[in-house]
Amino acid sequence: MSTQSYPPQRIVVGYLKGGTGKTTTAVLIALALAAGGDSVALLDTDQANETATLWAHVAGDEWPATVTVERWRDGSAESAAAAAARLARSHRHLVVDTGPGGRAILADVLTVGRDLICPVLASPAEVMSLRPTLEVAAHAAQAHDVRLHVLLTKIRARSVHRREAREHLEDMGLPVLVSEVALLDRYQDAPGTVPDDVGEYADVLTEVIAREGQA
Repeated sequence: MSTQSYPPQRIVVGYLKGGTGKTTTAVLIALALAAGGDSVALLDTDQANETATLWAHVAGDEWPATVTVERWRDGSAESAAAAAARLARSHRHLVVDTGPGGRAILADVLTVGRDLICPVLASPAEVMSLRPTLEVAAHAAQAHDVRLHVLLTKIRARSVHRREAREHLEDMGLPVLVSEVALLDRYQDAPGTVPDDVGEYADVLTEVIAREGQA
């Protein structure tokens, strides 16, 4: 894993559908940002599963002290956006993990986030489910610059749908990352651990930051 320090990041991982690897993406991106010693805030806004919070809890003493995980619950006195803004002020990097179906929460945190990573499975049905998320992102972009990054995840070896999904997304005019994430045991088994190597997610982070420089 790279140990370089990165420019300050405000990354939201979101897609209004479950099972696409959002929490794995959020946690491994946060760990990659922290590898160089930078302080990282990981805000867990998933109302159903709180997987990011449990991940850090299970990791115990292995969890890096430079990565602060905070759980936000709907109905709190502080809004999700206010919590994100507070953490962004006190840490070099902010990563927000969102849950499925949380349209209002995703819209709220995107008032603070600058990059939206949208993990999508490589299947025709999955591509058709993107519209609600794209609507939220488009609305947020009216207020400030929000860069969308569509990430193909859980790609099976020799998948016939991978190329079709990428072509369909690109035909829709969506910014699809060149980096992809395969369906591998290393990612399936990662929750509750702090891997020394975040694998393809390091390439994802590098590409997201490079796109920032090109904007």
